[in-house]
Amino acid sequence: MAIVGFSLVHGAAFLALKTTGDLRERARTIALRFLPVGLLPLVAFLVVVQVREGKLWTLISLAIVVLAAAVAWLRLYVDRDGQAFAALAVVITAAAVTFFGALYPNVLPSTLDPAHSLTIMNSAVSHYTLTVMTWVGAFGAPAVLIYQGWTYWVFRKRIGVQHIPAVHAS
Repeated sequence: MAIVGFSLVHGAAFLALKTTGDLRERARTIALRFLPVGLLPLVAFLVVVQVREGKLWTLISLAIVVLAAAVAWLRLYVDRDGQAFAALAVVITAAAVTFFGALYPNVLPSTLDPAHSLTIMNSAVSHYTLTVMTWVGAFGAPAVLIYQGWTYWVFRKRIGVQHIPAVHAS
């Protein structure tokens, strides 16, 4: 529910940022209405993780999550879609920092016995795997960056219903 709620709000904020007219207003309204309810499961989950496993410094990143969510809502309210979208990006980044920082050194804590938890040390891969993945990343990362650059260029402007071509009758 945490990811679904965040994705709904972040997606609506993106649509508000990239569209015009009635579609933009509807997306902005959805983001405004669902932001408090949509981010509640994420914040509740992070609070539980913080209480059970957290450290003092992850409390700061949890506060950043809440503050950035409030900023996103305020920016949507005053019609600043780009700033709201950026604030939501801060929300998900700070949420990841809170979650993984609180769990460290565990990657996946065991609910049965803490001795069976998956830690960063017992989940590390071999030298061969790291070598192979370095080569995959060396060739894959530029391809991903080129593709991201291309999609950014294609979707750089707002679109609206006037950009949808008319249907031709057969």
